[in-house]
Amino acid sequence: MFLLAGCAQETTIGYEVYEQKALDEWVAKYAPNAIPMGNGGYYEVQVESQDGAEKVTGDKWLVLSYIIKDLEGNIVYTRSEAMARQQATFTKYTHYVPDYAYLMPEKNNTMIQGQYLNLLEMSVGEVRKLYLPSKLGYGSSVLSNSVGYGGQYSLAANKPLIVDSLRVIEIINDAEQRDYDKVDSVALAWGMTPADTVVNHYYIKKLYSINHKDSIIGKDSTARIYYTGRFLDGFVFDTNIDSIRRRVYGEIREESDTAAIIFKGADAKNIPAAIFEPASRVDSLRENYLNYTLSYGDTIRMVVSSFYAYGIGGRTGYSVETSSSVYIPPYLGGYGYGGYGYGGYGYGYDSYYYGSGYYGGYYDYQNTSSSVLLRTEVQPYTPLIYDFVVMKRK
Repeated sequence: MFLLAGCAQETTIGYEVYEQKALDEWVAKYAPNAIPMGNGGYYEVQVESQDGAEKVTGDKWLVLSYIIKDLEGNIVYTRSEAMARQQATFTKYTHYVPDYAYLMPEKNNTMIQGQYLNLLEMSVGEVRKLYLPSKLGYGSSVLSNSVGYGGQYSLAANKPLIVDSLRVIEIINDAEQRDYDKVDSVALAWGMTPADTVVNHYYIKKLYSINHKDSIIGKDSTARIYYTGRFLDGFVFDTNIDSIRRRVYGEIREESDTAAIIFKGADAKNIPAAIFEPASRVDSLRENYLNYTLSYGDTIRMVVSSFYAYGIGGRTGYSVETSSSVYIPPYLGGYGYGGYGYGGYGYGYDSYYYGSGYYGGYYDYQNTSSSVLLRTEVQPYTPLIYDFVVMKRK
């Protein structure tokens, strides 16, 4: 009778309690020097910051590097090109650079909570390793590899995780001004000055022009635009020029990838809005600022601040999922708790989760999630360079 009453009481204990107990046991065995955060998570300081290093505060943009793993050490997320190549998850569409994240001053909704709480205690140059229950991680969401930065496995819902090598690389006090300064520096390298701007932090350099009155695009005419978009480090994130797509990406997936942008002569005094997103920003530019005459045969290069491109929101990477599955490693059988249930009973005594022995049973299934990245991520406050050629419509 006593045993039955005890078992009945266990069924009222929530899933988070089972998960937390399993994580506590795992940390005690595999990371005994980890420091409790006081809310279920743990951390280790891998590299101390130098004396006088700038401390992180809220309401700042941060440049960060980190790796996300499951408790088996499988890589779920990385922004390292070298690691992606090692994992065989590298794609030519992915721009492997550190993360650029906003740290909110009060209520966090821009990153996982465990990462947020640790960053508020860190300084530039410091590196930490975090061990987090799902309530401080991705909760009931699945962390997949569908945006180009995924490892070989996805992280299943409601599972603990490791944030490894979390480093604060830089603190940005004024992200907008940083964006403007980068644009002005590029223009200066092109031999231009702020006096050459179409509007503040928007520069156009004509590389080639026929310079004949008959080449000017008339009001009732149409033209084709072929373009290449690059980040300031030279990475090509978009182009509709077939030879460049083959050279950069090694393929042309669809006919639309190399379709010209068609615009009417009524808009010929304006850089075509179809190149940019969101269109509303470009509409504002077209209506209020830009008065730049285009001619057939023009080859034009421009560098623009993020205000005239993807702005504070940036653009997420996009991919097509070719298979959908999740690897659940053996540790979820329960380190000491058999599927997060006392005595190896798992969730609600389902025999599927029954485990024997101290570490519980194995119930792993090794399916992988794969995807094909089709659109490159553009981070917030990212200035862009565009080259484009204006041609007559066939």
